[in-house]
Amino acid sequence: MNETIGFIGLGGMGSAMAANVLKTGIQMRVYDRTSEKAKPLVHLGAAPAETPAGVAETGGIVVTMLTNDQAVEEVAFGENGFGDALRPSGPLLDAMGQGVHDFGEDTGAANVVKLTGNFLLGAAIEAMVKAFTLAQKTVSRARRSMSCSAAPCSPAPFIRTTAN
Repeated sequence: MNETIGFIGLGGMGSAMAANVLKTGIQMRVYDRTSEKAKPLVHLGAAPAETPAGVAETGGIVVTMLTNDQAVEEVAFGENGFGDALRPSGPLLDAMGQGVHDFGEDTGAANVVKLTGNFLLGAAIEAMVKAFTLAQKTVSRARRSMSCSAAPCSPAPFIRTTAN
């Protein structure tokens, strides 16, 4: 991909995703209403944009990682929005995550899948807390017990990090 893409929303999740994209060599323009949040990405090679429209000036591909639909609507179609410059891009989505899954034209379907994943993660975290608390109270080498018990359970990074 030889073009520059735009990225809006540089909170915890957005900045991590944008950093991953930059590591692939893709050029990027970034925007956040709190301009300080762009600085770490600028140090990684991103160009800062003054407005939401500024992220789309050179490429036409814009990624948003914002709080809600209203925030997305504002940066896309509000004053200085980027909405007129949009077009689809599958390779960019592949670079940002661990996989892309198409749930069809029903916009609610992907939301349901996301919620079910969140429920599963919440249940897993609760179960791990209970298991680790038991280990901590009864096993002299609790840290080793946690690593031994949790690591093979899942390839999820948060489980591997917690266990080690």
